[in-house]
Amino acid sequence: MFKNLFQKYLPVFFLTVSFAFGQITKEKIDSINSLDYEYIVSNISETNQLFKKNVRNADSINYLYGKAKALSNLGLTNYFRGNYDESTSNYLEAMKYFERLKEYKLLAYAMGEFGYQMKLRNLSKAFQYMKQGIDLAVEHNYKNLLTGLYNNIGVLYEMNNRLDSANFYYQKSLGLAYELKDSLSIPYSLNRIAGVYLAKGDYNTALNYLSQSDEIRNKEKGKYGRAENLSFRADIFEKMGELDSAIVYNLKCLDLSKGLNYTKLTQYSYERLSVIYELKNDFKNALLFFKKSTAIQDSINATETNIRIADLELDYETVKKDKRLAENKLKIRKQTSLLILLSGLVFFSLLLSYFIYRYQKIKRARKETELELAAQIQKSEFVKKMSEEKLRISRELHDNIGAQLTFLISSLDNLSYVLKENNLIDKLKSISRFGRVALDELRTTIWAMKHEATGLKGLELKLNDLKRHITSANPEFLIEITNAVEKKIFLSSAQNLNLYRIAQEAIQNSLKYSGCKRIDILFQDTSDGFELIISDDGCGFNVEENKRDGGNGLKNMEFRCGKAGGSFSIESGNSGTKISCKIKTV
Repeated sequence: MFKNLFQKYLPVFFLTVSFAFGQITKEKIDSINSLDYEYIVSNISETNQLFKKNVRNADSINYLYGKAKALSNLGLTNYFRGNYDESTSNYLEAMKYFERLKEYKLLAYAMGEFGYQMKLRNLSKAFQYMKQGIDLAVEHNYKNLLTGLYNNIGVLYEMNNRLDSANFYYQKSLGLAYELKDSLSIPYSLNRIAGVYLAKGDYNTALNYLSQSDEIRNKEKGKYGRAENLSFRADIFEKMGELDSAIVYNLKCLDLSKGLNYTKLTQYSYERLSVIYELKNDFKNALLFFKKSTAIQDSINATETNIRIADLELDYETVKKDKRLAENKLKIRKQTSLLILLSGLVFFSLLLSYFIYRYQKIKRARKETELELAAQIQKSEFVKKMSEEKLRISRELHDNIGAQLTFLISSLDNLSYVLKENNLIDKLKSISRFGRVALDELRTTIWAMKHEATGLKGLELKLNDLKRHITSANPEFLIEITNAVEKKIFLSSAQNLNLYRIAQEAIQNSLKYSGCKRIDILFQDTSDGFELIISDDGCGFNVEENKRDGGNGLKNMEFRCGKAGGSFSIESGNSGTKISCKIKTV
């Protein structure tokens, strides 16, 4: 363990000591900026502090190139730490300096990296920066840079469900990688192309590209690539319905990933094995692997939390040290002034000190009384909110899960009367479907409970899960989800659940009644918050007539929008239906 820690922190230790005890030079700044990508992302907290200092040092000697490189690296570390606003500021400032210095290769790389990192926050801006980086790299014929840029923009197209465009750029990257004999990029591009064919349902072609990737990765010294390929192959067989083969390759992947301490891949393999065994109705093994997956995920969360705490403590100690130095200097100046006046003011000072002491004592007693009263009020409010939250959760579970389970029990009771009928299998399948609906409802409720005070990302991911579930059963329908919100939004668990239910109800109504082929879900900024818009291209309906006839769907959505702190509106006509829920966050 000590050997690993020594190897991990040795480079940062020597670079820090070099700056602390030596003169600041361009060579020292460049040596820190040249730390490789793998080392940076493996030591995010330490390198983040190092690059912050590197920016200041480069600034102190007016070394613009060194400052630009340090800012680009700092943007990377801030991105991995989740400080997205700081990361954006770092990259934009770095790009400004690269352009001024005419360092076009570094500018193209920074544009591509920044664009790729924007993909989950603002897909349109991600495309904008990626394309600018590619155009610049093409103009200057930076082929080594283009292999990565083509792959990354392919990922953006794949996220946008434009599979042919994604495949076009993956193929361009693969061609360049073969031309440059870049053995690291070739299998990566092959895997990306295989992923496109997997998404299209062309499993044989996907397996063919994956086999080409295997030939290269089997020659690599490291085993990370082989482990990832085994996991990918398992996913393909799972999609094909060849569950036994998927189990075999997931187990092979586990053997490698555990030996490599590749925690996230190990957790993913356990998760997939749990799902596969559940599909095979082997619930014993499904539960076994689910527990293993959950244990590793809990460990990952705990590790990330500890790293974040250490980062905050380091930032706090740095600020506290600077504050202490400033306070000491101020104290010395005050003491010097007081010594000059001390001879004439001793008696006055003692008298003044006595009155100050009495005043402070009375003030402190009053403050303690106020704090105690405030604490009691806060405690009472907290208990009240907890009671209301428990009541809401119990009602949610009762209204959704209870009804489903009641139906299951009733159906099972009725089976005893139809054992000799031919539709027994159909009834069992019907019960199974209702059971899965009940399980999905429970998971959705629990998901909302666990996501307190989070951004829109969690809700967006949950809606994407709903999208995959619906489109897998209805492949003729297209559901597009776009998050165009740029400001920071924090949602409570109640808001998360109510907004999800609104979208769920709207999609189900559109698919059931409107005859639509496309549904769009859009999150967009408003002046005082954001707006959720759900629209379809169906036949529409008479809104007022629906309200008069007592339609519960619209009433439920309007009620949930109100509970989420928003205002509800609906428009419907021959060109389709549009539902809006505006949420105020200011």
